[in-house]
Amino acid sequence: MNTINRHDWSAKFYCLMNKARSLLMVADWHWFKYHFTTDPIHRFAYHLIETVVDCDIVINNNFGEIFLDRLLAIQNREKNRDHYNQLIQLLAELIIIKQSIAIRCEEPIYIIEPVVDRSIVKSKKSPDLLILSKTINISIEIKAPSYLEIQALRESPYQLISRLPFTPQERADLFGSNVTLPRDNAVKDFLISADEKFANIKKKYDCLSLLVIVWDDYVQEVISCLTHEMSGLLTQNSFAKDRDGTPLLYNNIDAIIVVRQLHYIACCAGDKMLDRKNGFDFGDINSVPNIFIGNNIKEINSIIIEPFRVISLSDEFASNFAEHTPMDLIIWLP
Repeated sequence: MNTINRHDWSAKFYCLMNKARSLLMVADWHWFKYHFTTDPIHRFAYHLIETVVDCDIVINNNFGEIFLDRLLAIQNREKNRDHYNQLIQLLAELIIIKQSIAIRCEEPIYIIEPVVDRSIVKSKKSPDLLILSKTINISIEIKAPSYLEIQALRESPYQLISRLPFTPQERADLFGSNVTLPRDNAVKDFLISADEKFANIKKKYDCLSLLVIVWDDYVQEVISCLTHEMSGLLTQNSFAKDRDGTPLLYNNIDAIIVVRQLHYIACCAGDKMLDRKNGFDFGDINSVPNIFIGNNIKEINSIIIEPFRVISLSDEFASNFAEHTPMDLIIWLP
């Protein structure tokens, strides 16, 4: 942050923090009410507003106020699990937006959920962020699962990571009824939604389109759904086919980035911490890298490597991490 903007940053920080505190003081229930209303303010609330302001200063267009309103609107349903999942997904979106504005390009303009010209496309759906610059245009769609749901699915002793060629009866004979199925339908929905949004935006802009899937520590669940040779959604053996039996294609998605982050957000909110400074810390050079999977492009554009801490799944270094290897099955020991 340069000296000129330091005062503006601080003023925006205290404005948004005071707004959150005052509104949550009178709220009947919010998952983050304690974090914002305790004295001193919980570090989770501090780093949350810090991240919002980092984005607001760059994006402008009232980003901070709009984002905070979305966050505070998810309230007044005590211990509601759907609300918790929505909040974690919203914060995943915030973190990826922050990393996106760190992409180095010439004279960038940032547009949140760009409006699509209805005279050009039938659907008004658009990606989460569009970056326009003199050197490159980038559209980014951010997806995250229901955090509590994917946690609960791992309570079964057997978890199929990929869709294997078993009949239901064969599967029952091997694993019994207590088996967790792959997450491939959820990932397929991510692909279909992102492909539609990118199709709309690409009719107006020539842009690199990135689908960022934010998961927790078990990213092999996503990587296997996408790339497993027997059923991966990006392979010729994909289980997802059209009426003619042809594997579905996602031609408007240039690449997919799989990010490990949800558990850091949840742990920080719950006063637990792992190997990061806080739940909004994206990691450093010593952290496990995130994964790039090409779809319409095969090579990583160099400008996204540093902000997303990404390496290609085909990189030899990626094989050092078990989470980066497509799998068939996990047996969870008691």
